[in-house]
Amino acid sequence: MGDQIQIKKRSLILTVLGNILSPGLGFLYNGKFVLSIVNLFIPYLAYVVLVNFAAFNFTVLIICLSLSLVIIYIGFNVLVILIWRGNKRYGLKKYNRAFVYIVFMVLNVVFYLGGYLYTLSDLIKFKSFEVPTRSMEPTLNVGDKFIADMYFYGNVKPQRGDVVIIRNYDDPRVKYSIKRVLCVGPGTLNYENRIFTFNNEIIKDPNEYWDKIIKTVNDKDNEYQIESFNKTLELKEDEVFVIGDNRFNSLDSRFYGPISINRIVGKALYIFMTKEQGFMNRDL
Repeated sequence: MGDQIQIKKRSLILTVLGNILSPGLGFLYNGKFVLSIVNLFIPYLAYVVLVNFAAFNFTVLIICLSLSLVIIYIGFNVLVILIWRGNKRYGLKKYNRAFVYIVFMVLNVVFYLGGYLYTLSDLIKFKSFEVPTRSMEPTLNVGDKFIADMYFYGNVKPQRGDVVIIRNYDDPRVKYSIKRVLCVGPGTLNYENRIFTFNNEIIKDPNEYWDKIIKTVNDKDNEYQIESFNKTLELKEDEVFVIGDNRFNSLDSRFYGPISINRIVGKALYIFMTKEQGFMNRDL
């Protein structure tokens, strides 16, 4: 004589509440083991993939996370309610046990806490800045706010054209400055009559901007006249030459020389707010 199947009606409250607090538990409670696993893994995987896909775009990130919440809390819960309605006479399964539910909830905590920590660690590397000077005009104007990846150069070297965040050591009042990488050592840089050459190759920078001179750059009692800068410099393996897009109004490597790569602490990614246009999203 086989074991008799125990018939027990499922509770709507436990179905919905269980699935909200522990995605997939409502399906498990209603005898849908495969769907419970799908509800456990798919939203988590989608969440991680979407966060990585949208890592450089704040607007897309918010949209993707919102869609993830819709999938978790609306889509799956509507489905679990429909399944509950079909369980008029439900025969208990072997996994309809309290300890199985507890294990399932622990798995939820592990996966979603892990996903939260993963995302948090990913977002920590991003930092917002506000442009304090005109040195990067017209690319970056005074008051523009942008996002920088502070771990971008962990395993890679800066490249020509990168807009980088530089740690200042000489002036404690200014912790960071922002400039564009003009060239990366080793090599020979020459500058004469507004023309840069690196290893005898002319550097064509589409971002250069020769505004009128609004002021000279002061350092103690000396005045630097930018037009008088004509030099040949040797860059070492671990050095870069940085410059402001606003060529006439930027204190950069033309004055303090090439900088060590170790001073570059991040890469500017995109502008998210300007004084003129408000919120926006423009890559740098």
